[in-house]
Amino acid sequence: MVNSSNRDLVASYLGHSFSTLLTTYVEEHYDINDENRQKAEFIIAFYRYAFVGIMMDVMTKDPEDTPSEYNENPEYYVDLILDTIEHDITDNILMNVAKPLKDA
Repeated sequence: MVNSSNRDLVASYLGHSFSTLLTTYVEEHYDINDENRQKAEFIIAFYRYAFVGIMMDVMTKDPEDTPSEYNENPEYYVDLILDTIEHDITDNILMNVAKPLKDA
């Protein structure tokens, strides 16, 4: 469980790390140009805040108050979030504004 004195530090670290990961993914798989950069940056920011919010919620709750799946296999939920993001980006969001560079 994350105590309140470290909450901002943990949230900042998670946000920065996740944003870097997602930015790298988008830049490697899509042709991001001046025309669609603002939309891509918004999408990255949206998912950054969603990811950090979910992770902070899980980490700040008493383990007895969270579903056992969070405690037993947190990687599953991180993978689920990343899979959701990948499908949203490739299937719904950037397809209209960014041409894939290669099969994702």
